[in-house]
This record gives sequence, C-alpha cells and structure tokens, in this order.
Amino acid sequence: MPSKKTDELLKILEKETHFDDYVTENAEEFISGSLSDLLSAYEAKCGLEKSEIIRKADLDKTYAYQMFSGVRQNPSRDKVLMLCFGLGLSVTDTQTLLKRAGYPQLYPRIKRDSALIFSLERKLSVMEANELLFDLNENILE
Repeated sequence: MPSKKTDELLKILEKETHFDDYVTENAEEFISGSLSDLLSAYEAKCGLEKSEIIRKADLDKTYAYQMFSGVRQNPSRDKVLMLCFGLGLSVTDTQTLLKRAGYPQLYPRIKRDSALIFSLERKLSVMEANELLFDLNENILE
C-alpha cells in the first residue's frame, strides 16, 4: 500500500526534473493491480471470510463473488461502496478502492457523499447508512 500522501507526491513531482528519477524513487507509491487484487488485499486485512463480508455488504452473492474474482470488472460505484461497508474500510481505504474502480472519491460537499463518509467513520452497516440516506431524501445504496 502507498505510504506517501498524494499531496506529497504532487510536490515531489513538481520539483522533479527527470521523470525517470521520480518513477524510480517512488515506485512503491504507484497503484498497481486490478480491483479484485485490491479487494483481496483488503479481505486479508479485515480478517473476515468472503461470505461474511458479502453478508455485511448486503450484496447479491454471485455479483460479489464476481467482483472478488475479477469476472465483474466494472461494478457500479454503489456496489463498490457497499463492499467497503462489508469490509469495514476506513474512509481513506474507501477512497483508494473507489479510485481503483475508476470512480470519483467521496466528496464532503455532496450531501449523499457526506452521509456515506459519516456512516463509514462510525462503522455503520449498509442498512443503517441507507436509513440515513433515506431520511435525507438521498438515493440509497443498491
């Protein structure tokens, strides 16, 4: 996993005169691998069985197993977010997973995203997050 913050990398990159040097010195900072690779890494980190993660994510089993295996390469943003809840990810790890899946990060100026950040920070379940979204007249995770 990357250890430098994105802002740090940007400052280093702005000052660097040779791109090859930047790449060599920061090789471990680049995101590599597929979405399923990153999901597997987070699965190992959280210490739960896939079946438990999927249950907590409130996802269809077939769909979720396809995400983990790499068969489903373009899951929706909501499905990725639901897996983040199932994995018990931090907001930082959720942002990383969203980026890897090709989606925008959660943005606190968007009310729905703020509610999701709030829910992730407090380790709410998908159902609890959906109740909050519903109460705010925002689209639930589905």
